[in-house]
Amino acid sequence: MKKLLILLSLTTLLLSSQRDVEVAKMMAEFEASKKAQQTEFNDYKAKMEKEYKNYKKELTKHWRNPELSTKKEWVSYTKDKKSRSKVNFEKNNYTVEVIAKNLKEATRKLKERISYIVSKNTKQVVQTDPFRRK
Repeated sequence: MKKLLILLSLTTLLLSSQRDVEVAKMMAEFEASKKAQQTEFNDYKAKMEKEYKNYKKELTKHWRNPELSTKKEWVSYTKDKKSRSKVNFEKNNYTVEVIAKNLKEATRKLKERISYIVSKNTKQVVQTDPFRRK
C-alpha cells in the first residue's frame, strides 16, 4: 500500500511537471508571437508616419496650410495638388479651393472639382484617400 501511494505520488508529480513544461512552452510561444506582432505593428506605424510626413511636405509646396482627411471631413487633392476639396460630413457642406493663373483657369478647375466631389459615394471617398487605402 505504501509503495502504491509513493508510486501514485511520483506519477502525479511527473504529470504535473510535464504540464508545467507544456504551459511554459505555450507561454513562450505566445510571448514570441506577441513580440513579433508588436514589431510588425511598430514597423507599419513608422512607415505610415513617414508617408504622412512626406505627403504633407509635398502638399506644403502648394498650400500654406495643407489639410488631410479626418473622421468628420474628407479632404481630396487633384494629382497636381493645385486643387482641393473638403467635404464636412458633420456640417453637411463642402469647400473647393484652387490655385490658378487667371479667372478662366480658376473657373474651369472649380467646376471640375465640384463635379468630382458630388459624384462620389462613401465607398469611393475611402478609396480615394491616400492613407485609408493602406
